[in-house]
Amino acid sequence: MKPEVNKLDVDIELDKILHENEVAFSKNDNDISETNFFKHKIIVKDHPPIREKKRPTPLALQKLVKKKLDEMLKNKIIRPSTSPWSAPLQIVAKGTDDVRLCVDYRKLNRIIKLDAYSLPNIQLLLQSLHDKAVFTNLDLTKGYWQIGLTECSKQYTAFSCDYGLFEFNKLPFGLATSPAEFERMMELVFRDLIQRKVVFVYLDDILIATKTVHEHLEVLELVLKRVIKYKLKINKTKSNFCKSTIPFLGFDISAEGVKIDKVKQAKILNFEIPTNHATLQSYLGFINYFRNFIPNCAVLLSDLYLCLNNKTKFDFNSKCLNAFNKIKEILLKGDALIQPDIEGAIDGSNPFSIFIDASYSGIGACLMQRYEKHLRPIMFFSRAPQGAEKNYHISDLEALSLVSALKRFKNIIYHTKVKIYTDHAPLVSFFTKTNLANRLLRWALLIQEYNIEIIHIKGSSNAIEDYLSRSGWKNSKEPKLEEFKKIKSLT
Repeated sequence: MKPEVNKLDVDIELDKILHENEVAFSKNDNDISETNFFKHKIIVKDHPPIREKKRPTPLALQKLVKKKLDEMLKNKIIRPSTSPWSAPLQIVAKGTDDVRLCVDYRKLNRIIKLDAYSLPNIQLLLQSLHDKAVFTNLDLTKGYWQIGLTECSKQYTAFSCDYGLFEFNKLPFGLATSPAEFERMMELVFRDLIQRKVVFVYLDDILIATKTVHEHLEVLELVLKRVIKYKLKINKTKSNFCKSTIPFLGFDISAEGVKIDKVKQAKILNFEIPTNHATLQSYLGFINYFRNFIPNCAVLLSDLYLCLNNKTKFDFNSKCLNAFNKIKEILLKGDALIQPDIEGAIDGSNPFSIFIDASYSGIGACLMQRYEKHLRPIMFFSRAPQGAEKNYHISDLEALSLVSALKRFKNIIYHTKVKIYTDHAPLVSFFTKTNLANRLLRWALLIQEYNIEIIHIKGSSNAIEDYLSRSGWKNSKEPKLEEFKKIKSLT
């Protein structure tokens, strides 16, 4: 950042603004207020009340569950209920001294009237930042719980457990309409600042972006006063103030523009050189998904196909190595990845596609979307199994790959239509089973917030994710700068 004033003066002014508006920040995780802007109304289709059996609380977790419920009652997040509706409470252990309480709203979500309010078009949002130089990002504390429910809506959120029947006073997590309602509230609260293109909101993330430090401090103060006016709360520890480079929605934003995270580029950089016909065939299957991104693709691939078609000997010669490195270099360029068409994904005209796969050497995923009639990549994800994950059954690893991909791509795919492609047939019906194990149920509760369709394709045609998990990206560490320079200097 090149401030127009002395940096010390900027820091002093920033501290002054934060101090004068300290009521905008939560004192702790339980310091959550309720906005006075509006309350959310849940509209249910003509359907009799759904009443599901409660799930027993494990003996070892009873005290922790009771403590968490008491906290939620004290903070008026929930209240005792006499509702005819009841969803089961699922308890997820967090270490040895904490639990997370999740309500399984899957059946309720099927009969809720969905909200057509759209989340922002991320591509348009990022394109509005080209002349900005100073950035702040703010994170609302447990965002959904800052919106209250109308009195008639609370009955639908009721959940049962060993300690009774309760219902939410605040907008609960896991409800299908929560994202759209939260986005509506945020855009209404900051409407004038959004129209000025100095504030951008995406769910509970607020971005302040200005040309100058002076303007930035003015807008920051306006935002904090608006937060106070509408009784919202910000998590200060998750916020960053007056920075020249800042993370937002999976991108690194600066005055230079919007760049792809180097960690994503590292996944391509760490592709391993094929060592036999099988790994080369897997590599070529992967590359064919991206041939429209590679100039002279047929020429570059010709030597690789000659090597593949030589069944008597695997001769990965210097020409093959040069082609391999050239393809890697091209795919490492920032312009190789398209920007997401959020509107097309929301209305279903251009849904996202995620290709996933897993093996004991790694889980992998590629987020794709159609552009000029062809599927092209938006973002890559891959990592090695960690800790206890190394002992998972292969079906659990496939499920882990799906859940990890949803988390990694959340800022792009959330509240849109997504097609998940896998060569593991059992995954199609994996999360519809009853009596799921604790871990799998936790994943099912996460997945219920997404509008996904899982599609099985034969393993032989699913080469992209096969390559992600088995052949590449074994080194999860970010490459050194020298390695980037070496790749960039090949031509």
